Amino acid sequence: MGHGAFLDKAGNQIIPTASFVTSAIAWYINDAYGRVPLEKRTVFDRQLAAARRDRALSANQRLMLDLRAADWLYANAKPAPSDERNRRGLNGLAYVLRFDLPKTATPGTPVYGRPIDLGADFETYLQRYGFGTAVTLAPRSPTTNSGLAYINECRSHGVPIPPPIGDPRWVSQGFIPTDQLFLFNSSVEVMTYVSTSPEGMCIALPRSDDTNPADGVTVGLDGVICLGKRASPITGKSTTCFWDNQMGGRSFPFQKGTRIPIGFNDPAQVSPNPSGNFMSGGAQLTSPLAGMCTDCHAGQNPFIVHPRNPVPPRAFGQPQFPSAETVLGKLGKPPFNMPMFGDTWYDPIVLASWPQNTKRLNDAYLPNACAGCHAAGGTGGQLPHLSTELPGYCNRVLRQAIQVGVPHSMPQGTPGSAAGDADVKAIADITPTTANPTPFCGIGPTAGPSDRGDPHIVTTNGIAYDFQAAGEFVALRDQDGSFELQTRQSPVLTNFIPGPDRYHGIASCVSLNTAVALKLGRQRVTYQQTGVAGKEQRVQLRIDGRATTLESGRLDLGNGNAITANGGGSLTFAAADGTRVIATPRYWDSQGYWYIDVEVLGTSARAGIMGHVAGGEWLPRGGGRENFGAMPATLADRFAVLYGKFARTWRVTDKTSLFDYAAGQTAKSFVDPDWPATNNRCQVSALGGAPLVKEPASLEIAKQACAGVPDKQAREQCIFDVQVLGDVGAVKAYLRTLELRAAVQATIR
Repeated sequence: MGHGAFLDKAGNQIIPTASFVTSAIAWYINDAYGRVPLEKRTVFDRQLAAARRDRALSANQRLMLDLRAADWLYANAKPAPSDERNRRGLNGLAYVLRFDLPKTATPGTPVYGRPIDLGADFETYLQRYGFGTAVTLAPRSPTTNSGLAYINECRSHGVPIPPPIGDPRWVSQGFIPTDQLFLFNSSVEVMTYVSTSPEGMCIALPRSDDTNPADGVTVGLDGVICLGKRASPITGKSTTCFWDNQMGGRSFPFQKGTRIPIGFNDPAQVSPNPSGNFMSGGAQLTSPLAGMCTDCHAGQNPFIVHPRNPVPPRAFGQPQFPSAETVLGKLGKPPFNMPMFGDTWYDPIVLASWPQNTKRLNDAYLPNACAGCHAAGGTGGQLPHLSTELPGYCNRVLRQAIQVGVPHSMPQGTPGSAAGDADVKAIADITPTTANPTPFCGIGPTAGPSDRGDPHIVTTNGIAYDFQAAGEFVALRDQDGSFELQTRQSPVLTNFIPGPDRYHGIASCVSLNTAVALKLGRQRVTYQQTGVAGKEQRVQLRIDGRATTLESGRLDLGNGNAITANGGGSLTFAAADGTRVIATPRYWDSQGYWYIDVEVLGTSARAGIMGHVAGGEWLPRGGGRENFGAMPATLADRFAVLYGKFARTWRVTDKTSLFDYAAGQTAKSFVDPDWPATNNRCQVSALGGAPLVKEPASLEIAKQACAGVPDKQAREQCIFDVQVLGDVGAVKAYLRTLELRAAVQATIR
């Protein structure tokens, strides 16, 4: 839901007809019923049957009974991740049942019919059978404040607090034309309030049915967003706060011009609201009619203003309406000069269950059609980190802004013209397709890639491919530069040609990861060999170049970054953004050689050799935003792209390297530009000290050794490594790294 509108999975608005409401409530009941314990289901069945026999009910009363019954089921069911969104949907339907329900959803049908009264004793009747007022959703941090406490929290972060709704300091900029509305069948006025101390502004969008202004205009929904332009003295980020016309989890209508205080209704005020109504904010925002505001209001542009949206005046004789058309995108320019953007990426003060707007879309995946305005420093602001966490933004804002049809607004000048652009589709697709099986908006906000053995890469969206180059590479990097993972790949010599990779079909010489380096906040962390051969010379942990030991098993690096020992030399590196990197060394006895398996969990990073493979492409984007397109037809061309163009874009240099080097060494000391060899002569490398495998293990031995590896993908990787390394001991590395992966995963769910 958003601004009182019901949306389907594709972001299309749904008119709440009687048949829709009936089927929706039935769906909710079915969703929760099976998760309620049997003894409670027995009570539920008995009470609902008794309530239905008690009296004759009108259509809306019957639906409200079923809705309250559905909410009872959710309150007593085994929790599921979607419960909060579903219960918000139920509360939205409860609001709709205060009105006559339309029988059809033809164009122009009003969203809400005439108000109806369910009866003075109806609530008592529902309570008698245990289906009383719906349970209010419990707020969680990061904000648990409401009322004056929420106002003070917003003030402390530099957010302006607006005057009451109806105060003359709110200025009307006009009405959004109905053919430009993303949510239709209501009249939407744009109201602005500008503050100079603290510097910032607020926008309110009162929605009403104003077709007969002589009878007065009833505002059904009115959300307020306020942005502090300057960085918060507490977080260093520009901050946004939200209020809505709801109380106790339910929205309330009001007559246009009525004074509605912000945050709380204080009788001591000069003009308190006589009905006691006020605009709720923070932990009070439990009504679903406004939805989760940050589900749509995401990215650097908190108001989701499209630059060329016209807002013509709609004068009902009120003098405060403007006399000329305003273009929303010009509010931030002369003569208005409104602070439409913060000085930094904005940070919302909202419930923990809401999207937190912490990340942005990686620049590598920003389409050229959008880059002119939405790259860093662009006039339109950067786009948010796209995922299933933002169904409102993906479905309603992004998709509709670029699709062919009405309304659409992007790209500027030729709206809808980029709808067929492959790069645009890569970020705007919602559901998986053959061409784009893992669209950004169709996968979760965090991912768990890996880099094991003879480097078997699994990307952030699950594409598995082998990458056998020799050198140091950016494995994973986030957009804001606070986290980066680099790996050092070293050649393994063989007297034979290893088998082909299942994904790209290339058969080549192989490598192993022999060191990792990370950027955790402002600190540089490395885990690499000491340079002295031998089993006892384990890989060494260094922080900013200094050798470090974990005396207590854990080292807090500050600002949410830490390192934890897992035992046996394995370490977990925890980044402030939630990313977890597990580096597990393994000693190859027959060769006297150390190598490292890498697991990543809970990461929002999408760039690097582990990065996202967009629809229609075969490799992650390059370090310079290169798009390598579809997989080439021939193996020779694939080899040239993978180990030529792609490898070069992610190979680190002395300037970009996070590794530590011995005297006389540089990043180039670990590069063999001809590895893997194009002629598959795998016995010789330009780099010294490489292990040599004289003959492979048989496929039968490898399959038998790896049979106990529980993950199918890892088992296939294990079989390949046992064969190529000629070492059945490699299976122990797989079992250990998967064991640690599961253990760390359990701590972050």
